[in-house]
Amino acid sequence: FDFSSESGNYADDIEFDLSVNLNLEDFEDDVYIAEYISDGLYPWFTDYTNSVSGTSSMRSGDIDDEQLSEMTITIDVVEAGDLIFNSRVSTEEGYDYLVFYINDVEVGAWSGEIPWSSYSFPLDVGQYDLRWSYTKDFTVSSGDDAVWVDDVIFPLLADPVSISEIPESTLFRVYPNPGNGLFNLKMDDSYFIEIKDLTGRQVLQFGALEQESQIDCSELKKGVYILSARNNELEINKKIIIQ
Repeated sequence: FDFSSESGNYADDIEFDLSVNLNLEDFEDDVYIAEYISDGLYPWFTDYTNSVSGTSSMRSGDIDDEQLSEMTITIDVVEAGDLIFNSRVSTEEGYDYLVFYINDVEVGAWSGEIPWSSYSFPLDVGQYDLRWSYTKDFTVSSGDDAVWVDDVIFPLLADPVSISEIPESTLFRVYPNPGNGLFNLKMDDSYFIEIKDLTGRQVLQFGALEQESQIDCSELKKGVYILSARNNELEINKKIIIQ
């Protein structure tokens, strides 16, 4: 942007290049923000001939009538914001659809000839399964018989969380999980317990607790947290969810 300053007989224009760091998934390389899981029989694939920007996008797999091709990712949102993605649709109108799901709930469906368009969905803090599905009815194919997704913008996401593998000989249970904030602990030893958010910041501390204890996390907002337990011999990190 341009900034103009004027004082007395002095005036100057200064041009700033302001870069905004977005959680943008543009499918331009093989390094993705999240791990995408695609249907093994009819997987989505990188299309280097069609995109809303750049040179590539993700395209649905080649399917026949009464089949579907899906692409799914799981994300941990640590700050509420909008999920935005762009899609293009070239299908039989009213019968073959691009369907978008959040946590297995259908939140959008499109068919026919729709050029690259942008869609936005608000997400609160928490864990989400996002799924794009191209599904066909029992007959007729129209257009390119495909759908595309590109330039996905995520809210602020957690870095990948390292969750401990608990040795088989160790008793460490947290229940109910997910829960309303009250969690029961059943352990084979005394542990120092603290709760962290998905950025690793401590949000609660309970000190050393006995083998059967209860912790109250109900003051925290709904979302995903890490219960960190340690003693002189072991450190355990376990994901907990407050609903």
